[in-house]
Amino acid sequence: MEVTARAVGKAKALAVVRTTFGIRDLKMLQNPEAADSKAWLDWSTGAPVKHQLPNPPPERKYLIQINGRRIFARGGNWIPCDLLYGRPRQPAYEHLIRLAAQANYNLFRVWGGGLIDKPEFFELCDRYGITLFQEFPNGGPRLRETDEALAITGREARQILPLLMNHPCIVRYGGGSEWYRDAKTSRQMEQLRKICNEMDPTRPFHDPDPECIAQRHGPHGYEWNQHYRTYNTGQPLTGGPDNPLEWTEYGAAGAASVETLKSIMPAEALWPIRADDPYWIWHKAFHAFGADNWMGSAQYLHLFGELPDLETTVLASHDPTLLRPGEFIKNKRVLCPEWHLQGHLRLQCRAVTLPLTHLSRLPCLRTDSRDHLNAWS
Repeated sequence: MEVTARAVGKAKALAVVRTTFGIRDLKMLQNPEAADSKAWLDWSTGAPVKHQLPNPPPERKYLIQINGRRIFARGGNWIPCDLLYGRPRQPAYEHLIRLAAQANYNLFRVWGGGLIDKPEFFELCDRYGITLFQEFPNGGPRLRETDEALAITGREARQILPLLMNHPCIVRYGGGSEWYRDAKTSRQMEQLRKICNEMDPTRPFHDPDPECIAQRHGPHGYEWNQHYRTYNTGQPLTGGPDNPLEWTEYGAAGAASVETLKSIMPAEALWPIRADDPYWIWHKAFHAFGADNWMGSAQYLHLFGELPDLETTVLASHDPTLLRPGEFIKNKRVLCPEWHLQGHLRLQCRAVTLPLTHLSRLPCLRTDSRDHLNAWS
């Protein structure tokens, strides 16, 4: 749509505004309950507290319906695609969003630890049919609850919403990420909910993700000794329920592609991979979130044993990262009533090419690993 302003009787345009918008019917439906959904882990006190799910459970509307059709949300978390926020341009955004669409993504959770992205991002999501859970940039440390702080964040929210409201890709607003506060326990969330409902009543507002009585975060790494159990039974609990309505943040880390590694490290540091190598440490393979994260070498070495070269190691690290969680979620959907689990979103996804023929290059799983994994599959 284009709107042109001219003075009465004058041909010269004073201002021209162009915008895109879409028309669609959006509803959030009640998710069917599951018999084995019994407990949830609450982090609102700063330490994990296990609660039993009330019987009957509270109304929990997370199931997306667009134009009369229910949507199973499959996708990932969108984090800033470049640490230099101003650098990405339309071609970079389109490359990543096109890859997501080709991978059959239909939703991004715009992670609350990031930012409100550029207009190009939202326009491309509109065009490619990628829906968004758009979180406000509140991640990790909580904002102050003073009157002065509330005045600042209130002004920010009223400036942000007009930038978002015309984009049909956005199906939900969120208060942020991992605050473990809601509109009842935080004045900031109470205010943000009120402003969103006032300025854009066409979309629901949710408190910071995860809302632990319905949504789940974690695990964030591949742990061979319990991974199948976690995804198929919900135990041990991480953040959220044993049988969540949405699994909005989970995944397993692994190595970047060989091409990327060669572009960021000197050849002599690439192989053999050493946990004390300063280049691998600098790029967060080791000693980033624990001694072996984010590389996770203990897990793929347990599965495959010692590996002969960098190329095989990268492939082995991708096996738990890319393939295993899909099997877990598939099993979880089979075990649940239809539409109880309405979405699952990987924490991060890398643009890697992994044809199935390449898997023939991987060593066979060790016998003890196969036996353990089969017990939970």
